[in-house]
Amino acid sequence: MSLSEAAGHLSFVCLGIGFLETELLPLRVYAAAGVSASIVFQYYRPQPLWIPISWNFVFLAINVGMAGVLLKEKRDATRQDQETAALYDKTFRESGLTAVDFMKIRGISEDSRHTAGDVLAEQDVTQRRLYLVMEGELQVSKGGNDIAPVKAGEFAGEKARFGCRIFLQWETVVEVSRPKVSPKVKVKHGGAKVTSWQFDELRDLLAHNPNMSVRFHAALARAMVSKLVDTHDPAVKYRQLLTGVLVDGVVTTMEKDELEKMRQDMNVDEATHTAELKTAGWSTQEFDQGYQDDFSSRTYEALAKEVLRDGTVNDKGRAKLRIHRQNNGIDSLHHMRVLKKLGWSLDQLEEGTTAGHRTPLSTTAPAGTQPST
Repeated sequence: MSLSEAAGHLSFVCLGIGFLETELLPLRVYAAAGVSASIVFQYYRPQPLWIPISWNFVFLAINVGMAGVLLKEKRDATRQDQETAALYDKTFRESGLTAVDFMKIRGISEDSRHTAGDVLAEQDVTQRRLYLVMEGELQVSKGGNDIAPVKAGEFAGEKARFGCRIFLQWETVVEVSRPKVSPKVKVKHGGAKVTSWQFDELRDLLAHNPNMSVRFHAALARAMVSKLVDTHDPAVKYRQLLTGVLVDGVVTTMEKDELEKMRQDMNVDEATHTAELKTAGWSTQEFDQGYQDDFSSRTYEALAKEVLRDGTVNDKGRAKLRIHRQNNGIDSLHHMRVLKKLGWSLDQLEEGTTAGHRTPLSTTAPAGTQPST
């Protein structure tokens, strides 16, 4: 076998191994090796193939450059400050999230300190952020009743306490038209330090990085499981899980399937399930249909409150309200009641402001009088 033939076979072997790699750095290394061998194969021929050789040098430079970027990211990930390293070790390492991916997620988070009593999320207002407690403790409540404390290393935010796949569906695949509403989240005594992510920004990052997404959601699921009390009573454990699912007034098909599996694992019978639903203020019919009967009314009011909160509304906001009404069966009477409750009229909604009717651009003064100034 000639050198050219050996290099040709080696090139395809390297490229084939590269196709099997799931990690980017080894993939780049195998790709660079395969391109290099391909250059040797194309050069040591009776007539060198200069066109593919030239392009392969370009591809080799690209792969070497990208491998350098990945190596730099790995190096930077090892230079975390003490606080960031502790956060990674406590919350994300065991989920399999790499230090590099963690630094990318950490890069879009915002740290903030809060004093006791500060409210991070109001009840029944669309929640836009996911919180992770770094120091101190938060309290999640609904309807004036405390649901659960959120301690250091734990998440607070929409669906964060239930699990990985559920968070991924937030305002995307499941219930697209319904804004998700949140329980109240406030800081307990002693104050707290939290880091937080905007849902839209975090979801966009995870959508473009499937492996990162799986591992991040695994961290959410792990944090949820850690909140279960240390008890052998399956009813108590199931109550905590069920409370986390029902907290926003909606239960999706995926969530019901997950709860069914958990009931089987915990040997929770149907009677216990029904009793826990009743304790949470739900009927079995509401659970089966996936929402409480007054959910659409409450969520439309929450959405309208958010859209109209500045005393102005644009075409995009009006369209958002209209689409929600169409998709959720909100009639005109209920629409007007919500507007009235928020201090708006139909005319003001069309004009886009609560400041009253707009003054005409020009007026014609009666004969013999001067226009008022």
